[in-house]
Amino acid sequence: MFFPLSILNLEVEHFPLRDIQRLKEAEIAFPLHDMSMNIKKVSLSFFLSEFLSLVLRETERNELLFDFLRNSIETLEATEKGLGNFHLTFMIGLTRFLGIYPSMENYTNDSFFDLLNGEFVSHTPLHSHFLSKTESSYLHRFQQINYGNMHLFRLSHSERNTIIDTLLIYYRLHVWDFPALKSLEVLREVSAKA
Repeated sequence: MFFPLSILNLEVEHFPLRDIQRLKEAEIAFPLHDMSMNIKKVSLSFFLSEFLSLVLRETERNELLFDFLRNSIETLEATEKGLGNFHLTFMIGLTRFLGIYPSMENYTNDSFFDLLNGEFVSHTPLHSHFLSKTESSYLHRFQQINYGNMHLFRLSHSERNTIIDTLLIYYRLHVWDFPALKSLEVLREVSAKA
């Protein structure tokens, strides 16, 4: 009934001993006009809503996370340039709220980023989940991205695909039972043509 990533005001009758609650009323809190018309934003919306449905599993109230999500959705609706980097910026930003933000403390030009432990290390890890020195330096530079400057990061389609694949591996290593996303190929297709 609602477009993906719609922000809703809900009136719910809550029954503590039931898994399914009764929805009494629902209304859109923030209209998403451009996100429902712009094909690039539509594909981003479907990708991010699938991604969030697999990553967010907590049931407790988390106002900081909600504010981040709401701000991100409002930013996506209003953004006109730098859209190609929006999902990457979002995925990196979300790691802060999930407690898996990569540690940037020990970075040097010769370090490797250990995806499994989420930190820079001086020696090649004993497992296969790490970035090369070049990829690690790229990650270090990329950690400065935010919604205000994402349009300044000039990336090719290939570079963007490499970054999202790396981010998805990182999430898979840190979020239990995180499957492949079905909407990723659609996002890649739309991004390639945009």
